[in-house]
Amino acid sequence: MAASFDCPLEELKEYEEIKNSLATGRGPLLISGCVDSQKVHLACRLAESSPISLIVTYNDSRAKEICEDARCFSDAVFFYPAKDLLFYQADIHGNLLVQQRMAVWKQMLEEGRGIIVTTVDGCMDRIADAKELKQRILSLEVGQQLDLTRFGKKLAEMGY
Repeated sequence: MAASFDCPLEELKEYEEIKNSLATGRGPLLISGCVDSQKVHLACRLAESSPISLIVTYNDSRAKEICEDARCFSDAVFFYPAKDLLFYQADIHGNLLVQQRMAVWKQMLEEGRGIIVTTVDGCMDRIADAKELKQRILSLEVGQQLDLTRFGKKLAEMGY
């Protein structure tokens, strides 16, 4: 379905200039004159040249809107929520945010591609680099025998 939307952008001289500027590392780029849905379309098309792209906006509700719009152009779009500082420590809400954030990291580590949509607040936490996260992945199987002492130490090292 997304391919039917591609032709109008390819015909624009400005689109080619933007792609060339990004390919040569020139930036930052200021792009104006687009309505919101055009911005999402443009961002998704430009993201195709990079395995992982990041779209940052001003709040969670706008990030969710961008996510929904972007899913018209790509199936690999993921919402990365910011920590809600007031409710983050509460078990139910805090666990949901951690689950959503880890689902994005899991996708990026396993598939190595996608568009992440988040907020400025979502970018503020320190996150381990991808190599470190890959080293800390634990895989468990049904019926597997575990050394509970060693497993407990490994979980403690990971912050549990």
